[in-house]
Amino acid sequence: NDLLNISSDPNAVITNAVTNISLGINSLIGAGAQNILVMNMPNLGATPLMNGQNGMLDDPLGGAYLAGAFNDALDLALTPYRTAINLFEVDVFDLMDQFIADGMFDNSVNMLQDNLPTSESYMFWDKIHPTTYAHSLIAQAAYNEVASVPEPATLVLMGVGMLALAAARRIYALK
Repeated sequence: NDLLNISSDPNAVITNAVTNISLGINSLIGAGAQNILVMNMPNLGATPLMNGQNGMLDDPLGGAYLAGAFNDALDLALTPYRTAINLFEVDVFDLMDQFIADGMFDNSVNMLQDNLPTSESYMFWDKIHPTTYAHSLIAQAAYNEVASVPEPATLVLMGVGMLALAAARRIYALK
């Protein structure tokens, strides 16, 4: 939202937004988080707000530039976290551009018509927000990214099982 309401220096707005994300990650780490998922900014130039078809701003190159500059700054800010924690990243910019390139939506760059929120024909519900279906595709990409992370309960169960096997082996060895 910060990038949509730029009334001052875009670089300052981008720096502030990325700093806020870094502070949030630091807070999560301070609270004990070891697995964190971060998604970058989608191509704002592909949204109906900026693509010239339904948009007010009619600036696809500006939207792509803003999102790209934000994503570059975010990528740089995430560098120290990549070795400190399990940082999972979803490239929403490329993902949504791929949806458009693959023709996954009948009308991928226009907003939803006739107020059908479950329509699988449109990528955008309004001038900026993806439809429920487009969100589900992004969520699936996020799930695929983190699916290999074991639940803490799974680790506990595995540890208990290993202890039971070790105890059983020890008892068997004593007989």
